[in-house]
Amino acid sequence: MDVDNFYILNVAFNLGDEDDIPIGVTASYDQAAGNVLVAGADVAFDLTDEDDENQVGLALEGGVLTDFAFTTLAFGAAAELSATLGDEDDIDASVKAWYTQPGFAPTNSDFNADELGVEVGVGFMLTDEDDEDIQIEAEPYWGYVMDSAFAAAQDHYVGIDLTFTNFDEEHPEAEGTLNAEYSILSGDISLEAEILNLVLGNEDEEGLSELVFNIYGAYNMDVEPDYTAVANVIYSFEDEPMDLIVEGRLDSDSAAALYSVEAQLVYAVAENTELKVGIEMNDWEDDINDWDEMNILDTTTKIYSGVEVSF
Repeated sequence: MDVDNFYILNVAFNLGDEDDIPIGVTASYDQAAGNVLVAGADVAFDLTDEDDENQVGLALEGGVLTDFAFTTLAFGAAAELSATLGDEDDIDASVKAWYTQPGFAPTNSDFNADELGVEVGVGFMLTDEDDEDIQIEAEPYWGYVMDSAFAAAQDHYVGIDLTFTNFDEEHPEAEGTLNAEYSILSGDISLEAEILNLVLGNEDEEGLSELVFNIYGAYNMDVEPDYTAVANVIYSFEDEPMDLIVEGRLDSDSAAALYSVEAQLVYAVAENTELKVGIEMNDWEDDINDWDEMNILDTTTKIYSGVEVSF
């Protein structure tokens, strides 16, 4: 997270006779959303017994956003009904619905403000789970979104997610995903692909790979097509607790530059403590090895260093 943009306190605990009802309570000060306070809660529970052939669960979430004077209020809520079906529990189905008022836009929300939406998805295996070959899971979905006043449609889409696993038996953490989505409302088509933890090279004495590749790409076929792509390689030194990350990015609709490149050296100076030094050409909105925000901000070149402590 960007700690200068928002601060979040979350308390999570379990209730019920078997501690099977997880509950979370969240409070947040959000500077990036306009110096506002956000309070929320979420709860999830099973609707069926563990011995039932099919399992059904329900998750609920709600939040309120306000300014410091408590003169404005905005509300957001979401619910998801999920089920595991089939003789071998190999079918996952879900129905998700959400509602957000126009002013409800905290930076850590997964939903846009001013929306009433519903999405239905079904997941199933395309391959035999007993096979040692590559495993492919498919999840087609359909969604419809209106504004919160029920006045106009904002989006109507269908899509499919494909997940590929088990294509590297020695490194089961390697996986790939492919998403294709078609907007019935606008006619736009978006494609997204990702390969994570693809291992090449030898292994050191501790069993860590020398070379790990991560690749991401997205392409939107709308009136003005655009694409983004990120690829990085992580080299782990055999004799030192040190990694070298080299990353390149492309952003076709960036007003600043078409590409950005960055290299970072990470040295573990102690347990949970890392020293990082790097150089970056054309500033990328996200951190290295992370591509949630796909924007090249400017054409500056910077050299940086810092210490990261995790606990």
